[in-house]
Amino acid sequence: MEKSESIKELSVALAKAQAEMEPAKKESENPFYRSKYSDLASVLNASRKALSKHGLSVIQPVEMEGDFYFIETVLLHESGEWISSRLKITPMKQVKESGWAPSPDPQSIGVAISYGRRYAYQAMICGAAEDDDGNQASGLEKETNEELDKEVERGDQSVCPCGEKLNEKSIAYYAAHPTYEPLCFACSTRKKNKAPYGFNRPKDRSAEGA
Repeated sequence: MEKSESIKELSVALAKAQAEMEPAKKESENPFYRSKYSDLASVLNASRKALSKHGLSVIQPVEMEGDFYFIETVLLHESGEWISSRLKITPMKQVKESGWAPSPDPQSIGVAISYGRRYAYQAMICGAAEDDDGNQASGLEKETNEELDKEVERGDQSVCPCGEKLNEKSIAYYAAHPTYEPLCFACSTRKKNKAPYGFNRPKDRSAEGA
């Protein structure tokens, strides 16, 4: 993180703005989790009014370096004070024979930048959604193996064949590429090495004497 020599006025303004911000509304549908989430537009709409009222604004320029994209999130105050952070992202796609690889595909780039902007923006202003993502994660952990098996059997794109739930970014990727088989990171790596699904997963190690 970088900042101006002083952020005294910015800090006061941000504290006031945070007290007035509304939680971002979950208006976008996630068909795989059968739930809603806050997209970038909702996150921006929930905070811009309060930020502007107190002389604050955010810009997010994007730069490309090799296969990587860098999203710089800059919080500006009317006094000239500022705070900046930089996030590195790599647009990825699944390659059938070699797992995951950087992708120059415009759709992959757009998805990666959109996710990166949303999380970087929320982190900068300490924004939140109507329901914390951690609550959803806790609920998923309580899901039974029987329910997971049913989801795998009916071809749920949010579940790897090994039974592992995919993260939000992976789900979005497979939604955009419905012909690809949904794999978690571990199984995608094992597929590259031609190992069976679920082999040496943490829950199996005790049985193998590892």
